[in-house]
Amino acid sequence: MKGIRLLDAKPHTSSFAPVAVAAGLALSLPTSALAERISVGAIQGDESASLTRQLSRSLCSSYECVPRSEVTKKGKVDFDRMRQQKVSGFLFGSVTGRGNTSSLWLALVTDSPEPRQTWKFPLAGKGTLASASLEKLNGDLEGLLASSDRAVAATLAPPPPPSPPSTVSMQCTPPCRAGFMCVSGSCVSTCNPPCPTGERCTLDGQCVTMAPPKVVTAAVQPLPTAVPPPQARPSASPPNQDPGVGLTLAARFSLAIPFGDAYTDANTGQGVSLGQDISVAIPLQIDAGIRLAGKSFIGGYFQYGWGILKSGACPVNVSCSETGIRAGAEFLYSFLGPDSTPWVGIGTGWEWTTTSVSALGAAGSVTLDGWEFFNLQFGYDFTFPSVAKLGPFVALGVGQYYNASVSGAAPGQSVAVSGSIAQQTIHGWFQAGLKGTFDL
Repeated sequence: MKGIRLLDAKPHTSSFAPVAVAAGLALSLPTSALAERISVGAIQGDESASLTRQLSRSLCSSYECVPRSEVTKKGKVDFDRMRQQKVSGFLFGSVTGRGNTSSLWLALVTDSPEPRQTWKFPLAGKGTLASASLEKLNGDLEGLLASSDRAVAATLAPPPPPSPPSTVSMQCTPPCRAGFMCVSGSCVSTCNPPCPTGERCTLDGQCVTMAPPKVVTAAVQPLPTAVPPPQARPSASPPNQDPGVGLTLAARFSLAIPFGDAYTDANTGQGVSLGQDISVAIPLQIDAGIRLAGKSFIGGYFQYGWGILKSGACPVNVSCSETGIRAGAEFLYSFLGPDSTPWVGIGTGWEWTTTSVSALGAAGSVTLDGWEFFNLQFGYDFTFPSVAKLGPFVALGVGQYYNASVSGAAPGQSVAVSGSIAQQTIHGWFQAGLKGTFDL
């Protein structure tokens, strides 16, 4: 019935007088007595709540919806409260799969944790249910939900009018839906009196036994919003599930290209390019820190790199090498997605660059050090079926050398000099490589 009038109360011929009396009694009942009451729970995995809103709009137009807070206690369905609120059923579910293969699993409980019926509907575009799925759900619920008002209406409803099937017409506005017919301007059930519990009304007005409810192979927990789909068990750590607070380690391999001047030559007044002797550097980096809410990372980094010298940068019979160290603090932020995780970051710290030479038993080195003002980082992590992530990244660091130290040693003598660089300049490094991340 769900709030639809049984019969019109207009005057009829004497043969229909009992019908008018029954209709008047039905109309005198409050709306809550005619509309079956249900409650719609939250849909697990419906992050935008679009499915929950769509189900509520569809079902609450046919049933009297009761807020789930009225029938739950401490997050669990309370069947005593359901009986007190005269709620016939509680509907809940979860979203399974990803992308084009995602679907909605639903279950209906009435008077016990064991589901009365379960459904699995494919999700259409934008993660919502298609109209056909909503019609299927509404049609099944009509036969499953049985409340006390149906029994009352059954005792009041008279036998079907003796008019032939030709009385079924399109005089009702709007036209009656499937399973109902138009009688004197009102839509009434084709099966009158209504079918008893466990049966449903067909289009030809016959009460037939409903198919037995599907057997749920997985145990249903008392908390509907936390029940996983019965066809699959969630993995211990699904990809991209928010891992919360914990320790994160990362390792990076990259190629680095220098730009800018290391300092200004006091004699010539010209800048000494950082890349005059280095074509490219190969740094290795370790990151370690704390993961917050699965998205933010606060920690530190340590990098050691080797410079590849340009051809002719080192004299004949002389051994030359170039190394660099970077260390500091950084903050990274990840945008959790269904299959991959883009991220951005910023850091600051201190850097050292050392050039070493040796020949004929003598050796010397020059070390420049200073503040790296900032390094901007961008990356894209691909998640594997574990706690590991791997993906490309790029970084841009800008800094300035403040100090210089020179040391040398030869048979019988040594020298060491250090001081501040008088004419400081800006330089930087551009890096591109791979980063592997491990959430512990």
